[in-house]
Amino acid sequence: MLELMRIYLKPYRARLLLIAFLVFLQAILQLTLPTLLAELVDVGIANADMSYIIQIGLWMLLITLVTVAVTILSGYQTSKLTSSVAVTIRERLYASVQGFSLQEYRQFGHSTLLIRTTNDVQQVQTILSLLLKTMLLAPMMFIGAFILSVTKNVMLSFILIAPLPIIILIVIGFAKKGGVLFTALQKKVDQLNRTLREGITGIRDIRSFNQVDRERERFSEANHSYRDAAIHVHQLMIYLTPIMMFILNFSIVALLWFGSLQLNAGELQVGDLMAFIQYAMYILFSIMLTSVLFVSFPRASVSAKRILEVLNTESNIKKPAQSLSPEQPSSLRFSNVSYQYPNAEKPVLTNITCTIPNHKRTVIVGGTGAGKSTFLQLIPRLFDVSSGNIVFGGIDLRNMDPEALRSVTTFSPQNTQLFSGTIEENLRFGSKDVSKDEIDRALTIAQCTSFVRELPDGLQTMLTQNGKNLSGGQRQRLAIARALIRNTRMYLFDESFSAIDAGTKGELFDELFEALDANTVIIATQDVEIAKRADHIVVLDQGEIIADGTHDELLQSSAIYHELAATQSEEGTR
Repeated sequence: MLELMRIYLKPYRARLLLIAFLVFLQAILQLTLPTLLAELVDVGIANADMSYIIQIGLWMLLITLVTVAVTILSGYQTSKLTSSVAVTIRERLYASVQGFSLQEYRQFGHSTLLIRTTNDVQQVQTILSLLLKTMLLAPMMFIGAFILSVTKNVMLSFILIAPLPIIILIVIGFAKKGGVLFTALQKKVDQLNRTLREGITGIRDIRSFNQVDRERERFSEANHSYRDAAIHVHQLMIYLTPIMMFILNFSIVALLWFGSLQLNAGELQVGDLMAFIQYAMYILFSIMLTSVLFVSFPRASVSAKRILEVLNTESNIKKPAQSLSPEQPSSLRFSNVSYQYPNAEKPVLTNITCTIPNHKRTVIVGGTGAGKSTFLQLIPRLFDVSSGNIVFGGIDLRNMDPEALRSVTTFSPQNTQLFSGTIEENLRFGSKDVSKDEIDRALTIAQCTSFVRELPDGLQTMLTQNGKNLSGGQRQRLAIARALIRNTRMYLFDESFSAIDAGTKGELFDELFEALDANTVIIATQDVEIAKRADHIVVLDQGEIIADGTHDELLQSSAIYHELAATQSEEGTR
């Protein structure tokens, strides 16, 4: 927590000084009131001096009004500072996540990244606000009130601070227990959010498999688990309040008891006793505020640690000084490339060596789990190779800036991702300055024109999250159109045609290959009908290249490819 504050409060030093000055002024003004009250009682009321009473009363009223104004201004500046810090942290978190490779992204997961960017930042903002309001005000009030109380009566002053060691021990105990409970609570929040997200995004699969009751039970289990953790945390806070109030009230009773004895003995005046009670309230209230802060601090500390975990995680995709030159040819060479996911038992790709021809259509064929998607994802550096190298235009991919590399490649992933907004906004996602003619051309190639025209608002039709108000085939075709709008030298399609019917797919490929005749196209698929149209086919099996060549060559030389073609041919005749 302290590290996070040190980093993100540094740009706001001037505002911190302003807040400190305002809090100091607030403390001075508040501490002045009991002294004036004592004067009003011991001089004004005791001597029945109405003019003196009015004079002191007006001073007290003025000080009160100024105190209110200073408190409001201090609160405004504190809120402005903490909100600015929270905005900065969220932006840094978002930027860090955007810079992750898929490896780091999967390491954390969707749910915890969402919670860390929202709930955890909110916890840090809350404790920072409390720190600025309490940790500055409470010590000033405590020290000032104690000094003033000592000037009134030394013995009564030490009665006020007598419970301080007990309070410190209680706070330390509660803080240690709170750290453990708050860590568990944040994990339960992650679990609940993950279960809720899966239940909402997967509602169609849940219903189709008739697992609504099962998912409801799973969510209920996560919800009750979170409830139990939250109850333990709140019980801790609930126990603290009455314990602290008992100690504080006992101190007030002791103060009144000994104060009344001194009052009867003539050693203390009534006004001084009243002022002393006010000082006692300030001292004890400062202790109570500080104790609440220290008990609440562990939760913010847990959140800060979770935030720093994300911020301090470096992507394994490094940005070197050398970047891709537009004049370089778009040829690809894989040399002994292997890739293994973290904690996996074996590599998903092993000793891949092949050349992807420039300005040709290459198809990567293989069964499920053969490594086709990983093969494609290595090209735009969504992952970096575990061993070996990939050379693009004569340069090792690891020596290229990922952003420069991705500016000349277009990757269309297996799982179509559309964004909430209009169809046109989605099509312009990768290229803001495209013309209407270019959009129409991409829609025509991707076989989208007919269904887009049938929509009530055409290109201005609003899409829900991930385009759920369209069919799977329509979403895939829009994603292909979006990819085509980007004028890049290389296009990568990872099973991007799986939801498109055979008739539409044939027309799409006729248009697609004609439009991209001058580009390098790489397609990962299990569809032999697509492979037939390729200039070059690479056959993957269990992460290794077992054959490559043209369709006719592979029918003769590769038993696996021949079997795949025969199986699909038989299925097509049924």
